[in-house]
Amino acid sequence: MSISWSMLIGVLSIWLVVLALLLKPVAFIGKVLRCSCVLMFGFFVAVFLYLLIHEQVTFDTLHYYWMPQLDSFDSILATARTALLMAGGALGPGWGSIITLSSYNNFRRDAERLSIWVCLTHITIGLMGLLCCNVAHDHFEDHVGMMPLHVDEKHHMQFLYLCFSYLFGRFTTTPNLWAFLFFGMIFLSELCALIIQMMSVVTALFDEFETLRSRRILVISSLVFCLTAFSVYFCTQLGFSQLTQLPNLAVFTHLLISGILVLMTTWVYGRVRFQCDLQFMLGKTISSFKIFFIRFATPIFLGLCLFQLTYLFTRDRIHDVLIYVSQGLILLTAMSYMVYKVCRTNGDWRQRLQQCLAPHDWHPVDADNRRFYEEIMGISEMLVIDANANTT
Repeated sequence: MSISWSMLIGVLSIWLVVLALLLKPVAFIGKVLRCSCVLMFGFFVAVFLYLLIHEQVTFDTLHYYWMPQLDSFDSILATARTALLMAGGALGPGWGSIITLSSYNNFRRDAERLSIWVCLTHITIGLMGLLCCNVAHDHFEDHVGMMPLHVDEKHHMQFLYLCFSYLFGRFTTTPNLWAFLFFGMIFLSELCALIIQMMSVVTALFDEFETLRSRRILVISSLVFCLTAFSVYFCTQLGFSQLTQLPNLAVFTHLLISGILVLMTTWVYGRVRFQCDLQFMLGKTISSFKIFFIRFATPIFLGLCLFQLTYLFTRDRIHDVLIYVSQGLILLTAMSYMVYKVCRTNGDWRQRLQQCLAPHDWHPVDADNRRFYEEIMGISEMLVIDANANTT
């Protein structure tokens, strides 16, 4: 339980920065995130291009690293597991969460096109990052002769960071600058993910419990201080040894939440109503094929991701206490509140769920849009609305 004081100071500093940003208006937080993302992506592109030039990466090298190995069934499974984890991880903080994509967008903004751009961006950055990792790993193995099994890793990224540090040290031009850009990029990405995740939690609390909005500073400060106290545990040697499992546990939670959202929106709330709401909010036609794809294909993908994570938990022999505390507390809290909300309604279980999911507590901000939405709530066939129309 000995504490790393340098890590403790770093953790406290990061939480102070997060607290200072969360207390600012949403517009200011959005500007900070946009500037950070542009800066982060600029760092990454600079490091990527210089790495290609320094290591003389050719098209044959790209084909070697990006072409999956399909020579055996085990190789196919390994490739599929990697692809599932990379895609499943994007549903979490990296995606920006569903709340961030919806609550802070203007009415009639084309969120569908935005989601497609997010997917393409994740694919591009994922392939670029995969190439960088493979180049750094092979460079370190060729020059030092060490493999991950030769290192007693306390964290699953420890060996990879060692490979990158050695690679940057071999650069002939300003090696410290490239190392700063690389680790600065990682720091900014994690900081942005943390802020986005905290915004999602705070937004959900204030939307569900409107009385807390008058005590916004107290609620945010209390939440940050509690999480800071929990973070101190991971500054110890025992906590740091368990830190490597937190990303997988976080992805596991995100997949469960995504599965519940798909179940509630496309099955309980109803396919027709969900499609009508999308068309009303986006102001354009949404094909039934897209809704059916979300309804049937997405649960299959989420199930495969959950199966892969369960396999990793079994392989890595994750501590049972860590699973029970992290996942059990989250699920117990969510399910308890869901049961409480359902018990306050009447009818059979399906009617109770439909009452809880009925859009009686949310409307467009604009009064004309709100009135038009209320008029069409009982219509099964949604008319395509002009983007500038506010009345029927």
